Amino acid sequence: MNNGARATNVLFTCAGRRTFAIRAFQQALNNCGRVFACDASPDAPALQVADKGFVVPLADADNYLDVLLTICREQRVRLLIPAVEPELPLLAAHRARFLKIGTLPLVSSPEIVAICYDKLETATFLDRCGLAAPRTYVQLEAAQEALSRGKITFPLVVKPRWGVSSIGLAFAEDDQELDFAFKTAEKQIARSFLAQASTAAPGGCVLIQERLSGEEYGLDIVNDLNGRHVCTFAKRKLRMRAGQTDRAVTVKDERLEKLGQTIGENLGHVGILDCDLFVSEQGCRVIDLNPRIGGGYPFSHIAGANYPAALIAWMNGEQADPKFFQIQPHVTVSRCDEYVLVGPPQAPSPAAQLDALHAREIKTGKLKNQLTYQVAVIGAGPYGLAAAAHLRAMRVETCIFGRAMEFWQNQMPHGMLLRSSWEASHIADPHRRLTLDGYQTSRNVRLSKPIPLGGFVDYGLWFQQQTAPDLDDRRVTRVEQTAKGFCLSLDDGDCVHAARVVVATGIAPFTQHPRQFDGLPRGLVSHTSEHRDLCRLGCARIVIVGGGQSALESAALLAEAGAEVEVIVRRPAVHWLDQNVAWLKSEANPVRRLFYPPTDVGPPGLNWIVATPGLFKRLPFPLQEKIAYRSIRPAGAGWLLPRVGGVRITTGRAVTSASSGGERVKLKLDDGSERCVDHVLLATGYRVDVSRYDFLAPELLKAVRRVDGYPLLDLGFESSLPGLHFLGAPAARSFGPVCRFVSGTPYTARALARRIAGKSVRKLEPILMRPATAFAIGSGRAVSHVNQAHCLRKP
Repeated sequence: MNNGARATNVLFTCAGRRTFAIRAFQQALNNCGRVFACDASPDAPALQVADKGFVVPLADADNYLDVLLTICREQRVRLLIPAVEPELPLLAAHRARFLKIGTLPLVSSPEIVAICYDKLETATFLDRCGLAAPRTYVQLEAAQEALSRGKITFPLVVKPRWGVSSIGLAFAEDDQELDFAFKTAEKQIARSFLAQASTAAPGGCVLIQERLSGEEYGLDIVNDLNGRHVCTFAKRKLRMRAGQTDRAVTVKDERLEKLGQTIGENLGHVGILDCDLFVSEQGCRVIDLNPRIGGGYPFSHIAGANYPAALIAWMNGEQADPKFFQIQPHVTVSRCDEYVLVGPPQAPSPAAQLDALHAREIKTGKLKNQLTYQVAVIGAGPYGLAAAAHLRAMRVETCIFGRAMEFWQNQMPHGMLLRSSWEASHIADPHRRLTLDGYQTSRNVRLSKPIPLGGFVDYGLWFQQQTAPDLDDRRVTRVEQTAKGFCLSLDDGDCVHAARVVVATGIAPFTQHPRQFDGLPRGLVSHTSEHRDLCRLGCARIVIVGGGQSALESAALLAEAGAEVEVIVRRPAVHWLDQNVAWLKSEANPVRRLFYPPTDVGPPGLNWIVATPGLFKRLPFPLQEKIAYRSIRPAGAGWLLPRVGGVRITTGRAVTSASSGGERVKLKLDDGSERCVDHVLLATGYRVDVSRYDFLAPELLKAVRRVDGYPLLDLGFESSLPGLHFLGAPAARSFGPVCRFVSGTPYTARALARRIAGKSVRKLEPILMRPATAFAIGSGRAVSHVNQAHCLRKP
């Protein structure tokens, strides 16, 4: 998928147990969009697997449509995917209302939906196309007459015209069973949600069909968004369980593919259609058409198909890659059981309560929820996610607010590589299982080294899905102190209360802009954190101010994009890391660990002090300052050197003034020389000052003791205001420079969780991130039983 394409947010309705489809779309989106799910049951497993779940009214409720429209509008949903037949007529009838707000419902026209939903219409349609179907009768008397004339024979199938969930389905072996089954089906329909549909056809809501024999097959008939046939995937069903395909093998059969093409071209449905049929010596006979993604699609997906990726490409106006429509034949796939944690046995989680209340009462306007938690974590980057994971492992009731990996996604440039080593880049979880290695195993991917930014972001999102699937992405606009803790105001008008607040919102507000650039227009000067794609600067000449990794890597990316770049460095020389110690840091070196702890911060000798934050905290402040500066002085990774070979790097110089002249910038340096450039890019780092967190109330900040903008923290990362904790870079004044890096999450999260859970903090414990040998997926509290497809064999 084109990474420059507009983000595609997807909503699954009546999502239930469709965890495989949700994960397939999450993978296809590749961080360029989110997958939401809604269901009437708060225990639906799909709500836990999706990026965010919503509890909504039943599909036949009067306000169901309004709830869906509001969710689509507020979550900026571009694609709505219905998962069950009964809601198709409703969505088809109101398709224009969704299109008006920018949401495309993946549903065909009302006429096409009626053909598939009404099984009598299905039989009529198949007959018009010259395709065989079971002989079908809509009146008991008509079926009895056909029996008497020998047109059909027992056994027969009795089912509703709008069959779903096996309501009213029965088999009759003789006249007495047929009469009983027919009358029973009428009663069951009248008592079910099919009653409304049956009123449109009084006396004709039950069908009688001949029961077919032979081998059962399933087809995934794929049309594009304009209803044009693209391809057909076929599989032979080997075993059924509870009305669902339990085991199947993919097949390559031109006869079946031609049948699928005939249906797709004549019906003109949108998207994928699930078709069931029997194949015997008498030929192919179709028994069912369902114009939505069905439970049989995962079998095709595992064999190589990628309908989600094709659909997203079409949504972005792109051609779908032909490989998305290719599957391997003879791939046998079987469903197996998976367990998804969905919520506590006693009560839903507070975040789930918020979502449920919001969805159920959405028509009333802004909600005024006032739920209470033990801990509220603000921020969903590595530190916020690690903190929430450790707190929940200690059974501390915790909510977490923010957008997962937001700073990493929006304020770091595409093409960036992480300077930190592999083992220094694991986000800490309490069981040491959700490492980069665990991510690779789970997602079946391989990350290169150095780690690319996009891969690390995807790892962070995966980590969030495992540890905080109920992440609340609303923004906290204000934190105020109350008699019992804190009140958090949210951007939609809601508020929540918490006994403790953990601030893990990162460094975004702390960008450092040297004063000499204050007078320049924004179009001529910017900070590196303002760019996701440096190529969009589109400038011929660019000066980068700074001498660290950000400056040097930005120079490499810009030079590789064709810009003329100069880096101006205040220090007399650029410091390059790992130039002479590569042999010492090699994993093959048996004594490597004696010199380099896994945190990868600081030079040998000092790095073990930095890797032990409790020890660093006990040192005199002047010594702390010297260690910190030596450990994080501006430097570039050695692997950058070849990429900046053609870049002009001016060392020992500083910009003394900057002025604009038209569309260019005139710079004066301290040696009297001048530069005239198109843009100045500031790689001047960050200066921590927690008063720049605009959500912290002024009265609250007055109670926080600070030194040079840093809060003074105790061993539990708690400030002088009881119950208010700070993680990440703001903690560096108290615990050292490791808090500025992902490798600081193990110590930080453990110390925080132990303090809040009432356990003693281990003062001198070093940071060790050893991945566990076992690997598990799951986050939440109670258990719901769902199905998941797995490949058994592929000859």
